[in-house]
Amino acid sequence: MRSGNLAIFVALFVVLVNFPVQAQLSAENGVISVKNRYDPDYGPLGGRLGSFKVMPKISLAETFDDNIFRISSGTQSDFITGVNPEIVVKSDWNLHEVSFQGSGDLGYYFDHTSENYHDYRFGPSGRIDLDYETSLTGSLVYQRGHEDRGSPDDANSDEPVEYDMETVTMTLKRALGLIKFYVSGQYRRHKFENSSRAGLTVDNSSRNRSQKTLETKLAYDLGYNYEAFVSLKYDKRDYDSINAFFRNSHGYETKTGVALNISGKTRADLYLGYIKQDYDNALGDIGDINFGGSLLWNITDMTSIKGVAERTVRETTLAGASGIIRTSGNIEVEHALLRNLFLGGYAGVDNDEYIGVLSNARDNRTYKTGFDIVFKPSRIVTTKFDYDYTKRDFDVVANDYETNRAMVSLIFSY
Repeated sequence: MRSGNLAIFVALFVVLVNFPVQAQLSAENGVISVKNRYDPDYGPLGGRLGSFKVMPKISLAETFDDNIFRISSGTQSDFITGVNPEIVVKSDWNLHEVSFQGSGDLGYYFDHTSENYHDYRFGPSGRIDLDYETSLTGSLVYQRGHEDRGSPDDANSDEPVEYDMETVTMTLKRALGLIKFYVSGQYRRHKFENSSRAGLTVDNSSRNRSQKTLETKLAYDLGYNYEAFVSLKYDKRDYDSINAFFRNSHGYETKTGVALNISGKTRADLYLGYIKQDYDNALGDIGDINFGGSLLWNITDMTSIKGVAERTVRETTLAGASGIIRTSGNIEVEHALLRNLFLGGYAGVDNDEYIGVLSNARDNRTYKTGFDIVFKPSRIVTTKFDYDYTKRDFDVVANDYETNRAMVSLIFSY
């Protein structure tokens, strides 16, 4: 974050901390879906380390994928063994909070060992309670990941492209009577590793970039079950390489919406606004209506329906395109057959619209559907079966593909 933005953030912080508090806001709504409810007989208890709670977990999975390279013809299948360790250490204090999270995502292919990946992420987070109505939260996350074969920017390398991502986030929350005020700043850096194709080195340094955002949000409590809000976010994206400076951009995103809690069984957030991103190149700027929201409806104590819709501006380094407008929608159903046996199903679609010269040749839609079965024989052990179907359709370019994935998991939580 530049010094100018930092100075503005500090100034707002000083003003808000010294602003008199008039009244307590209503409590946050507590609508929770069926799968996410804590059951004292089947939920992990965690361990203790002084005044800290320690929650370790490890997942072992075997996956069959019938199209590992996400291609339209000549598909190849494989079995992938997955290992996912995770640990959360969290303070158990009356005021303030400190925590650390770490996780790994390790994948081992039976035949195509060049596709093996070793992803991980870790970092601390914390919250300072400045007073009863004011808190300052922050987090630092380091992540090593790999680019999916289905990514439009995948350069058909001999192995998945690896990347590092560092994210720093700070958020100030302040209650002013019936009003909530939020200020949040984030710095995120992407660094891509070089890869190889047919024995030749592929230089991915032109994709390295940083992204800075500064967002303010004002919410007004209309009553226990309703809240209106407006928000404004500034976004700046800078590429490292002089050969990619033309992809630098800045923009903003506005939202006006309402949050609802109906009878403690339904939670909804709906918004409408505008999204804008201006690029230093001549390929084309982005400007469009921004809309979205989320829904959680507990139809009964045993069944939940969840829905999400949103629009985002995504980066791309494909020639002839400045950026992507992604419009996404997803709906999910959860049902508890027993306290420890759950069924779930989902369906969703991502629509990617490329902005730029001849970029409509890359416009595509990705359709996704699937289901899962979760059984918890004890508080320590969870078993799970997942099935996912994905189909991507391009408007012009013949890069369509479809894939089926089935996965069996064994999860140990303490």
